[in-house]
Amino acid sequence: MLCVLVLTWPLAAQQPAATATPVDVFAMTKSGVQIEVSERPKRGQLDIKTPFGMYHTPLDPVQILVSRVRDRSWRTLLDRTPDASLVPTIEAMSANGQISALLEIVPDVLARNREIEIWLTLGKLEEFGASVDPVPKHLNRGKRLEWLLANRRQARGPSRLLWNARYLKELPRLASYWERLEIRKEFMWSRGLKKEDVLERRFEIQLAAHFLESDPSFGARARELSLYGEPALRDVAAASILALWPEAAREYWVSGLLRGQDSVRTIAAQHLARHLPEYAPKPFAYLLAAEGYPFSQSFEFVGKDVRVVNEREAPGRYPAWFNDLVLQQREFRNLAEPWRLVPLKRPGSYEYLELESTVQLIRMSDELRDTVFDSLASLTDDIVPRSSHAWLGWYAAQVSVP
Repeated sequence: MLCVLVLTWPLAAQQPAATATPVDVFAMTKSGVQIEVSERPKRGQLDIKTPFGMYHTPLDPVQILVSRVRDRSWRTLLDRTPDASLVPTIEAMSANGQISALLEIVPDVLARNREIEIWLTLGKLEEFGASVDPVPKHLNRGKRLEWLLANRRQARGPSRLLWNARYLKELPRLASYWERLEIRKEFMWSRGLKKEDVLERRFEIQLAAHFLESDPSFGARARELSLYGEPALRDVAAASILALWPEAAREYWVSGLLRGQDSVRTIAAQHLARHLPEYAPKPFAYLLAAEGYPFSQSFEFVGKDVRVVNEREAPGRYPAWFNDLVLQQREFRNLAEPWRLVPLKRPGSYEYLELESTVQLIRMSDELRDTVFDSLASLTDDIVPRSSHAWLGWYAAQVSVP
């Protein structure tokens, strides 16, 4: 177990330089937030210099410094137990502001290809990257973007996550024609998804979502990636399509949950719980209600016919109303500025579980059941273990089902 030393002011001398494992120094603010620093701040300081840029904390001044040996014990853990979870390590690093340590763990996290580990690690690094400012103060907005882009090109490895996040934060949605033209030269979303580097493809999705609010072809591709893409792409694709086309996201994930392949069903359940927590219990309840019914049998649930089937059906690529949007885009696109997509009135809500006359679904596998139970537990304020029957009772109480 690593030793963490919290020091009162002033900071004691660091461990000798000959030590193989680095000792990182952190500023702890009044509220308890820890930020890795490259230059020791004074007590009460509001601008903190980190190895990745300036961190501004106008309402939460520095209180003390913390010295911590960088956590590399996870390497020994993986050598001894390759299947061990890195989630506790990643959560601890995130809570303690250990950005350098998180950057070190990224290659192993990507190689393991585990959804939750990737979400936690990449998401935390992007959150931190957006919160620090590495740009020299004297540069104006246009020059700032140029400076960020130039440095992003030179960045290698996981550190690009930090540059990408800051670039996206400063990039205006309503950029000028020439700014957009330059951006399109640098990044082409369709071309970017063919790149071998998964972090580059992740950034292409984030960038496309930043600009292509009304492009149905992007919406369809992002939906597809949310279920079938690599784990490093699925979370940003899900967030993108949910922000741009929430009706399409919900329809697609419910369809995948009820009748998709087992791996797709698990991913769809995770997306519903994470991105649509208020809606997620509804499709989960249909699956729970089907637990006691064999294949080909029908039953009634909350006033609706439900049939248990075994024919799997991959979610369709385009919902019915997407075709209409494509035609609208072709007809109303601003020909004087072809790069600009015109805002369109979004279609009305399409709710699969309401409009279908009969809901068809496949019974849950053990893995999917565990995911549904875990997802429902994350939506409650208690830690009470429940059976399928108990969860149905909980759902009935939430929606006042008789």
